[in-house]
Amino acid sequence: MSACSLDTNIPNAFDDRFPDELQDISILTSQPCKAPCWYNLTPDQSSEQEALEVLGNLTFIDSTSIRSQNANWWGETFEETVPATLILANCVQPSDKLCVEILIVDNKVKYISLSPNYGLTFDDVVELLGNPDYISASPYGVECLGCTLKFSWLKPPLEIAITRVDRRCSAGYRICQAIWDGGKIPHDLQVEEITYLGSVPSYRQTPVQDYDRPWPGFADQ
Repeated sequence: MSACSLDTNIPNAFDDRFPDELQDISILTSQPCKAPCWYNLTPDQSSEQEALEVLGNLTFIDSTSIRSQNANWWGETFEETVPATLILANCVQPSDKLCVEILIVDNKVKYISLSPNYGLTFDDVVELLGNPDYISASPYGVECLGCTLKFSWLKPPLEIAITRVDRRCSAGYRICQAIWDGGKIPHDLQVEEITYLGSVPSYRQTPVQDYDRPWPGFADQ
């Protein structure tokens, strides 16, 4: 009966509260633009220079932490990759937390990945964006199995994905197992990552994974 026995003692990703100007609450306020636009940056449209200018002027970003590194993106076939640049930036608070990743391909923003530094929940995001088009529940880890849970909203050619990784051995994995068995999503799961994704090659278009499921709704509180 695992579908009816979700573990409700799930640790919060963040308990600390920081001043409003040190939090990125744009997904909740739709300011200055509505997701999947982020501070007037849009995947497949905005340039690398525009991304750097935005990051350098956000109050919750430590501008001295902004750096770039080489990366890859999917090519036209499964075997190919194309060169990319990954821009990284830390939060002001906590200073050791990565706040934003922006991938650049051919001088265009390809995806924007955000890591909230406050207690944003899946419930909050579903209330704002509506029910996701699908969810994915997949195992995390090898020896110590947890669960990666992702909600996806498909807005062609853009996608919004909300992710949480439950790293608890066995207890985390039971979340995945319950969903595979037809269970619903526990309330108040905190979001770890928000991704605004541009167009992808046809062989990477979602949903394609073995762990994708239709939206099951939230469990009764």
